[in-house]
Amino acid sequence: MLELAEKRLPRNPRCPRCGKRMKSMGTGKGFRCPRCGHRDPKAQKEWVLVPRDVRPGLYLPPPRSQRHLTKPLRRYGLEKYGLPGPPRGEWHWPCWRGSA
Repeated sequence: MLELAEKRLPRNPRCPRCGKRMKSMGTGKGFRCPRCGHRDPKAQKEWVLVPRDVRPGLYLPPPRSQRHLTKPLRRYGLEKYGLPGPPRGEWHWPCWRGSA
């Protein structure tokens, strides 16, 4: 994992009169307080950031669970970089070109 994405959860707004969380009255109809009955048609949900339990880093399954889709830990760092070299020998050319 290279970086963490923010995890945000929606929360209903608090009532300005009594402080209790308000209930939605439906799509586009605003919120109503269940305790005092205050209505606010323009209230919006609040988005709260939630702390994440994971950290950036390498996460691998146990070795017995690694199948053909997982790169084994011992192969990290052995990657090949750069362009491949020229072809080696005559075996690379089609047979009609080398022998006539």
